[in-house]
Amino acid sequence: MKKSKLYLLLQSLSSKEKRNFELFLGSQLFVNESKLQAAAIYINEKVQKEAEIEKAKLFSILNPSKEYNDTKLRLALSQLLKLAEKFLYIQHSISDEKLSLHSDIFLLNYYRKNKLGKLYASQATKVNKRFAPDKNPRWSDQLLRAKLDIEIETYQHNSSVKRRQALNLQEILDTIDLMYFANKLKFACMAYAHQTVFNQEYQLENLSWVLEEIKTKQLSSIPLVGAYYHAYHMIREPDNDILFQYFDSFIKENEAALDIEDLQTLYLFALNQCIRQLNNGRKNYGLIGLAIYERALENGVLLIDGHLSRFTYRNIAMMAIRADDLEWAEAFTHKYADLLQKSDKSSAFQFNLSLVNYYKGDYPEALMHIQEADFKDHLIHLAAKTLQAKIYYEMDADQSLYSLLDSVDIYLVRNKIIGYHRHNYRNIIKYFKKLSRLNIYDKEKKEKLKLSIAKEEILTERKWLLEKLG
Repeated sequence: MKKSKLYLLLQSLSSKEKRNFELFLGSQLFVNESKLQAAAIYINEKVQKEAEIEKAKLFSILNPSKEYNDTKLRLALSQLLKLAEKFLYIQHSISDEKLSLHSDIFLLNYYRKNKLGKLYASQATKVNKRFAPDKNPRWSDQLLRAKLDIEIETYQHNSSVKRRQALNLQEILDTIDLMYFANKLKFACMAYAHQTVFNQEYQLENLSWVLEEIKTKQLSSIPLVGAYYHAYHMIREPDNDILFQYFDSFIKENEAALDIEDLQTLYLFALNQCIRQLNNGRKNYGLIGLAIYERALENGVLLIDGHLSRFTYRNIAMMAIRADDLEWAEAFTHKYADLLQKSDKSSAFQFNLSLVNYYKGDYPEALMHIQEADFKDHLIHLAAKTLQAKIYYEMDADQSLYSLLDSVDIYLVRNKIIGYHRHNYRNIIKYFKKLSRLNIYDKEKKEKLKLSIAKEEILTERKWLLEKLG
């Protein structure tokens, strides 16, 4: 049952959320089903311990004194899953500002349809205040959709009571335009960014008209539209430094007016541009990227539930290393370690320190740190072992290198690493062994190996291997 939808959903909840779900099941208003509540308590206990659920035990909780019936158990679990999903929606409707806005709009609709004019007027004032400039709303597609719903509700109300007065049809049309322009540019940016990495073409119609409309109507001053307007131009002309500066400056000036999810996307566009230029040998973009990372960390844009992911933690350190600022990378590694998830902290911290010391040329220190790293995630584990293999190579520790590579080969089989990653790490093992056994004075074999590495379709360590061959 560990792979069941209900188990996975409950596993994602915090301890507090699990307890609240149990209380929800005992609520007379929503469920009032003591057996379902008892079943949820039992399942949560098993989830907490990462233990397997005993189907017979669970069935006896739901159906005391009855013979086990798998079909009945499945139906009960399906009911529990639906109730868990309902609980999540209710909980987030209360706590999430965006979702609570939808409940406010529902009340507008209810008061209008039931001709509760006084209540409608009070609710309309409350809702409209949330969009007032002094409230500094963070504009997003979701907020624009809510604004459109409010404008439509206002139109429905006014058209029934103020037949001869001006209606807000222009506001409705303008809001629809903003939603369209913002979304068109947002996903056009994503499409162009995607097709530069993957061999896939997208048909992006009406973009010229959209860009011209935004320019003519001066809509780029609106944060959500302007952010993707400048992002689009930067992505389309990646080597134009001025367009990048326009984009970066616009985001910096409008951060407070943009939703966190959009900021994450926009920062990703900026950082991808920095990485692209860094790959082209422009190390100043490494320093620019680090400044962007620092800004994003200070504003909490890169944090997920208050934590920094181990991937981002490593990527930031790696950018500093590639920009030849090892001191910055080491200082960052120490400064932000406490933002990592508790389960990731030790290994991610050791991995970063190993990277820093590897590039310093302090291989014994790098080896000590990488041996302290222990990752459950298969791909990070393999990345750590690849770094360890590089360290052994630099230390001329051939026997340790061969032993490590053989253990990685076994790991690929035991953990059923397949497809792209299996092919990649098999190639890494093969070429690391060939490199370590190569007679560097045999020019013919050296050139043959370089050609073989260059032609290899899947090989993430190609650059490092070719550098070692000179």
